[in-house]
Amino acid sequence: MAFVYIPYKHSVHTDDVQAYSTFGMRCWETGGPALKLCGQIADICPDETFVKKLALHCTRERLEPCHMLCVVEDALAGGLSG
Repeated sequence: MAFVYIPYKHSVHTDDVQAYSTFGMRCWETGGPALKLCGQIADICPDETFVKKLALHCTRERLEPCHMLCVVEDALAGGLSG
């Protein structure tokens, strides 16, 4: 199976702060007649460039969706280079 990771923008609403935009990432399976959503992580961070790089890295490395959360956590801890 092949997977593609795509960043997406959404708004977060809290009780004490105005709504703000943040970026998440969705994983899509591309092997069938139509794309199939395999997983997503919302509110990774407000830095669109960071999430785009992360999604590209996951796609290039052919990451299995079951590892997506660990890779996101590692990237946020400083494990995503250049």
